[in-house]
Amino acid sequence: MAEDRGGTTAAFGDEPRAGVEREGLSVDGHAGPNTKAALYGAVTPPSSPPPGGGYAKILDVARAEVGTVEGSARANSYGSAVGLSLSTGNYAWRATFVSWVAEQTGASSYRSSYVSGWVKQARAGNYHLSVTASPQPGDIVAFDWDGGSDFTGGNEHIGIVRTVSGSSFTTVEGNTGDPNGGRDGVYVKSRSTSSGYDVVFVRVR
Repeated sequence: MAEDRGGTTAAFGDEPRAGVEREGLSVDGHAGPNTKAALYGAVTPPSSPPPGGGYAKILDVARAEVGTVEGSARANSYGSAVGLSLSTGNYAWRATFVSWVAEQTGASSYRSSYVSGWVKQARAGNYHLSVTASPQPGDIVAFDWDGGSDFTGGNEHIGIVRTVSGSSFTTVEGNTGDPNGGRDGVYVKSRSTSSGYDVVFVRVR
């Protein structure tokens, strides 16, 4: 869920009416599909990657989603993996994205919209999930921003490991901030195991 919802003023400038007209839209006081497309970009989802491929395809599937913005039809479709039909603008969908990637690849049958669930199952060795101290591209990584390693309370996050270099690594994450300042979405982030937050790496095999 985005921290800054923005709106027509942010998207069209200090004079929304002029901005709407500049986009070739009629001013009727309603944000219809054309206005939403001008605000958020095209919302027609591309075709989904074919299911299958197991853990070896986790990173490929996640990486193909980079740039998908929160609230778009594509992002909203991720909720189907956990039985949700909500807009991603209305809930924290970070673990939902990981569940969707797992569903697309068939890497694990586990699905949860909660980061704590993913960590709990990995610690228990269930659903082909386990905790690893030697992360590799394609692993899942969970963060507990305020420490304690309970991965609850709204201070948790989760993503897919993209690259690893010593204590530094990059990820593909859903429900994360746009590095260029746009809407939240699926983006690549730089992280570290020495930045003061708790990190658990999850191997899917």
